[in-house]
Amino acid sequence: MSEQSQKRQRRWFQLSLKSLFLLTLVVAAYFAGYRMAMRKAQLAQEAEHTARQEAEIALREAQRAEDLLRMEAERARLIAAVQYLQAVASQNQQAMASSPPVERTEPLEK
Repeated sequence: MSEQSQKRQRRWFQLSLKSLFLLTLVVAAYFAGYRMAMRKAQLAQEAEHTARQEAEIALREAQRAEDLLRMEAERARLIAAVQYLQAVASQNQQAMASSPPVERTEPLEK
């Protein structure tokens, strides 16, 4: 081979400026797409995490409201029981006041 033909032959790793620009563009597009996909997945994960937190808060609030209703029902039941006992005690006092005292015939044992 002549000296000129050896100089004109390119080696396999030599690239033209146009090829280098195209390769850079393809690699950049790949990584841009990868980054967009990763960001989309991250946003979806954050949205899921936020939704879980909101659901947990709503569940705790519902349980708290249920507990408050249960306590209020228990309070109302206790108030009704106290009022009933007060009425029975009042009736017993009235009955004892209107009846004559009972005398004991047997002595009290010590």
